[in-house]
Amino acid sequence: MSAPPVAADQLQPWDDLFSVASLPSGTWYAVGVAGTLLTSNDDGRTWRHREIAEVQPLGGLDLYSVRFADQKHGWICGEQGLVLRTDDGGETWRRQSTGVSEELYRLAPGDANDAIAVGTNGTILYTRDGGEHWRQKKQKGELDFFDATMSDASNAWVVGEFETILHTPDGGETWELQRGGTRANFRAAALFSVSFRDAQDGLVTGQSGFFATADRGRTWRSLPSSTDIPMYAAKFNDSRIWMAGDNGTLLDMALDAAQVVSTVQPAAATLTDIGFRGSTGIAVGLNGTVLRTDDSGAHWHKVGQK
Repeated sequence: MSAPPVAADQLQPWDDLFSVASLPSGTWYAVGVAGTLLTSNDDGRTWRHREIAEVQPLGGLDLYSVRFADQKHGWICGEQGLVLRTDDGGETWRRQSTGVSEELYRLAPGDANDAIAVGTNGTILYTRDGGEHWRQKKQKGELDFFDATMSDASNAWVVGEFETILHTPDGGETWELQRGGTRANFRAAALFSVSFRDAQDGLVTGQSGFFATADRGRTWRSLPSSTDIPMYAAKFNDSRIWMAGDNGTLLDMALDAAQVVSTVQPAAATLTDIGFRGSTGIAVGLNGTVLRTDDSGAHWHKVGQK
């Protein structure tokens, strides 16, 4: 069941959005508070509220992450260990058993079969069979993990509290610590986002500052920044990387740049996620914020406003 199109400025103020992702066809999905699911079939110009009727009742659970492996296969994750799977490009969703009740903040697919999900109290889940079976690799120290990414079916990175960065070379079965990982360093800020352009070049962002790698995370170097605003999401778009964070801030930089080359604030609300499909980009955030660009970030505007 779907509702009439809704402009972003017509969303209710409590419709906080936490994640956005696109299909290769140009269909976009955004998820958020209390089971909120929005879809766009025109490359992000207009959006519709959707009900996930196949898995109701969700009990008002927050949905924290939506990601797709290809045109047909994708996942949503959220509160209380919730994981939903689609095999038809988001038309229908079915609940998968994870065996955990922790908050799952982010899910990252490597392909239609392999994926990683992360969340509170050291929770890392992985699947090698499309989510039919989720296996847990709970980490010592019970740190909260906020984001994950897979560059292929084997290599994945996870980031979280106390500048923690973990890497797996085998799809989630074993993990190695690349940075942080201890509560003893109280000065170490949380890392909220990780993005890799390929299996070598990656960037993490967080509470304060950025770190980059060119060797699969064996070494991470600190990058100078023109802002101390926390950044909650980062995505590569060709040779550039875009970051989204507090106060509606969007940052644009090249991975090898000496500093951030542009900073824009097209909205006041905190931005929680960002995605690109070619030259089209969508950023979402609190208070129902949806921002769109169709020129690779040269100009951003709120959807439904000129």
